[in-house]
Amino acid sequence: MIAHRKKHAAAGRVGVRPRPESRMPHLPLNGQEEIRWFSLRRLFTGDHLKGRLVITLRVYLDESEGDTAFVASGWACRAERWDDISAAWQKALDSDPAIPYFKLHDAMALEGPFAGWSEKKRDAKVIRLAQSLPHEDRFFGTGCHVARSDFAAIKNRMRQIYASPYYFCVATAMIYAADPNSTAQIVGVDKIDFVLDRSNAAMRMCRLFYAEIKPLFPRLGECIHLDDKETPALQAADLNVGLVRQQYEPNGRTLPGAYALNGIFSGPLELNPKVLEHIITLPLFKRFPQNRAITASSPTAP
Repeated sequence: MIAHRKKHAAAGRVGVRPRPESRMPHLPLNGQEEIRWFSLRRLFTGDHLKGRLVITLRVYLDESEGDTAFVASGWACRAERWDDISAAWQKALDSDPAIPYFKLHDAMALEGPFAGWSEKKRDAKVIRLAQSLPHEDRFFGTGCHVARSDFAAIKNRMRQIYASPYYFCVATAMIYAADPNSTAQIVGVDKIDFVLDRSNAAMRMCRLFYAEIKPLFPRLGECIHLDDKETPALQAADLNVGLVRQQYEPNGRTLPGAYALNGIFSGPLELNPKVLEHIITLPLFKRFPQNRAITASSPTAP
């Protein structure tokens, strides 16, 4: 599905017929109403999509600030597949010994739902969860990471909001997925939706998405935030982030279940110094005089 998987783009197209409304409000949405809306809703945003099914990809992103790197990564798949994937993850959660939700930090520290567990018992549970994720061409990891030292070298040359690693990494993951000129673009779909782990930062990120990012990239669809404790796909994204951090912050211990993700997990886009120098020239990130609007067209990624 990313650029080097273009051979799959011509595969059979399966979508969800849109509701007749041309546009629906982003708010208010909460709880199960929000989940149901995002699961069923397909949005037509251009004349070229009218009169046919829309193929929508949904990306669940999590983020982490490690000792040496910042990460925003997760899993991507066609929207209609996520209900089954989430059900499989929930089945793994409910299997004996059951836990109400999964957080990798709790698992590795034997805290929260894993309090009092042995490492062997914990490892078996994490492996079971990892094995619940599908091995298929249209399910894959996506995102980006940046070394702390590299980010520190350029953050003061960007707009203040994106000098925060959270906003920078999440926004960059969104842009590179949708930019038709990017080597990391996701191909073969009409719309790309994003789901973030609920927090004050995620709420603000959603506002930035609609105000600044989506207008630059026609293929971007919707962006919402959900509670990870109630959203299996975000828990799976947390496992993805853990794998990325292990890759770039080796600690001598293999993450339980890592082998079960061979073939679907690939390292996210590395934002090395050369890429960062390009990114900070893009209209979205570039410093500009106060009250000046972002008017540039779609940026070209290296």
